[in-house]
Amino acid sequence: MATSNRSFLVPGAARALAVILVAGHAGLAAGAGMYRCYNGSSVYVSDKPCRAEKRQEKFTAMGPSSNSNPMPMRGQSYNLPSVAKAPEHLRYLSTACAQLNDAIRTAPSRGLRSDVIYQLRSEYQSKCSEDESDAYRALDKERDQERQDRRAEQQAKQARKELSQRERERCNEMLRILHGKRSQFDTMTEGQKNDFVNFQSNYSARCKND
Repeated sequence: MATSNRSFLVPGAARALAVILVAGHAGLAAGAGMYRCYNGSSVYVSDKPCRAEKRQEKFTAMGPSSNSNPMPMRGQSYNLPSVAKAPEHLRYLSTACAQLNDAIRTAPSRGLRSDVIYQLRSEYQSKCSEDESDAYRALDKERDQERQDRRAEQQAKQARKELSQRERERCNEMLRILHGKRSQFDTMTEGQKNDFVNFQSNYSARCKND
């Protein structure tokens, strides 16, 4: 399936997707990032500055910013989820859908709010359902081809093994005949002796390296 260059905006979630795509996997740019807000004994993560009455810690994908003033809370820690592994069918999605799929996958680790993630998922379902179905079909076709290739290789290997076994059996039989005729060599006619020599030459050419 040829990769499409379709692109679209994400209504209600464009800001969150833009932060993810512009920042990239190398880390957010200076001045951009998320905010860890402290409110008494509770803490939450937001992509907007905390309200004036709350203490905050600004951070990026690379960690807290140099001018942040973290307020560690005794006996409490807050860890963002790790990034999930990219799905195998991602490479078959159009560029726009692959970017949106990646934005959804990395959103929890970037601390995006649940309502923003919901908007991203809704947009993906609306715009990318058909594209994702095509991507899964392409992935299934690739896996089917890999299974066929493995099966063909196994069959070829088995055929080579059976051929080798037949050749060994044939050479063993030729050797048995040679041993029987060698004991009769002195009583053979000239023609029989010539046949014996030719048979022995054929055995040597065919079986000595077996």
